Amino acid sequence: MARRAVVYRSTEDKTDDQAHSYLQTHQAPHRYLAYKDIPALIHQFVKGKQALDYGAGTGASASFLHELGLNVTGVDISYSMLEKAWSNFPQIPFRHIDELPGAARFDLVFSSFVLLELSSKNDIISYLSRASSFLRTDGIFIAITGSEHMHSLFREWLNFKVNFVENCNLFSGKMVRLALKSPNMEFYDFFWSEADYLECMRKAGLELLQIHHPLGSHEDPYVWKDESFCSPFTIFVAKKLDKMTPDKLSILNGLTVSGL
Repeated sequence: MARRAVVYRSTEDKTDDQAHSYLQTHQAPHRYLAYKDIPALIHQFVKGKQALDYGAGTGASASFLHELGLNVTGVDISYSMLEKAWSNFPQIPFRHIDELPGAARFDLVFSSFVLLELSSKNDIISYLSRASSFLRTDGIFIAITGSEHMHSLFREWLNFKVNFVENCNLFSGKMVRLALKSPNMEFYDFFWSEADYLECMRKAGLELLQIHHPLGSHEDPYVWKDESFCSPFTIFVAKKLDKMTPDKLSILNGLTVSGL
């Protein structure tokens, strides 16, 4: 009999079993796709070497940043997740979020698969506001989250199964469901549009610099399905909002869609 999927619900505290299963996602194809263009974005926008992985989980994203040569600190809210990070990446300092000094400032604040876990716009704004508070004056915020297509019933992904009733008639704030083909996990997260995220960023004091949707290539080590022309991920690049006049703020809706 096949082993039942480990269920990962965004709104619940994580158990040791969930953390152990999440650790197995570090080498999954979807993570390769989500991260493949991050080095180019960092090279383009980030000036310094001090990085904060804000929602580090079991340490995959912090390890990725560390391998890029950044001096990275990882923080998370879950001790179960942090225990896996501590044991698997002892070369990286990980802390509980409450243990990070309020005066800490970084050249890069990195967020990987956190925004889609937040169940309300107020929660997103609060998260983004705190992320912004850890940025230096010229620091950069980069976030990876699910795209508007991630949970679409009409998409066929290499490592995602999305044909669930929860994914019918998507609207902002709706709980959505996604299963990994490997490892055997299910995730209950929340659907948000790009417009929702942009609204929350502005309210949190972040200015959008670029939106990017990573696509699979025939040069990658995977044979992609819909990922070759439609991305399941959205990457936001932002900085602290400059002090601006109301007139300038009213036109701060321009954005750049990248094709790295």
